[in-house]
Amino acid sequence: MFFSTHSARRLDILFLIAYTSVMPNSRPPVIHDYEYFTHSQTPTDDIWIFDFGCSSGTKITPSLDIYTLIYVSSGEVSVKMNLSEYRLRSRDLFLVPAGVKAQFYGATGNIRFYWISFAGKRASALLASASFSFENPQYSALDNTEVAGLFVSLMHLGYSNDPAVEIHAVAALYKLFAVISSAHTRTAELPASGKCVIQIENIIYERYQDPNFRIADIAGLTHFSKSYICEISQKYKGITVEQFLIQYRLRKASALLLYTNDTVQSVGLSVGYPNTIHFSKIFAKYYHMTPTEYRQKAGL
Repeated sequence: MFFSTHSARRLDILFLIAYTSVMPNSRPPVIHDYEYFTHSQTPTDDIWIFDFGCSSGTKITPSLDIYTLIYVSSGEVSVKMNLSEYRLRSRDLFLVPAGVKAQFYGATGNIRFYWISFAGKRASALLASASFSFENPQYSALDNTEVAGLFVSLMHLGYSNDPAVEIHAVAALYKLFAVISSAHTRTAELPASGKCVIQIENIIYERYQDPNFRIADIAGLTHFSKSYICEISQKYKGITVEQFLIQYRLRKASALLLYTNDTVQSVGLSVGYPNTIHFSKIFAKYYHMTPTEYRQKAGL
């Protein structure tokens, strides 16, 4: 069931129920599942808000010309998007590009995630300022309490009767991207292990197409031991460097399969797998179907 953005009103009681309970002794309000649709949007506006909310269960983003930014407050959340699957942890941010349908659902732990959907002439510029892209939709472990606070404040805006709620929501979105952008520029403040993780990611982004690229190459380029690299990757990303490399290669491959007419052999070669049989086996291990079946399932 979906609601028109031009006629929808604040949703207090429907399939999503929202309420707050203010406890004594100045304890903060408790926020429950909630979704707020803005009353009107003008596509020519620089930025306009489609909706925002929070959930402890599932959410499906519509295939509309809007972007959706997800922030995981607690627990682990799985994302299915373009036949690919991602795993988000607490403090992770994830971007759903415009026109793309995605499904979010709780995986483990005490699940809580927030979202804000938006569009407008300046949307792409905001996303670029925070280094989000279709190729890199996930930003891991943003250790910044201000981000969580901004999402919580959005929920309180939704509960209020303030007639300027949509203006405040746009202001909060700009502030949110300012905080995220600043976090991207503060790598000098990271501990050595955090800097190493960023180095590892950047090296993989640059070298993933090289079929001879190995983890030992990362050790040589970063001047850290292979065992240390594996240890901090597991700590910060929850997966090994090898797994990250494979997942990144396969995400790039899935995009090529969906959006180009390249042959399976050409796609494999483009992401570092010159042997088509080997590429198909690895692809099938992660996606539970061959590259050809993947493309056919997408109707291409």
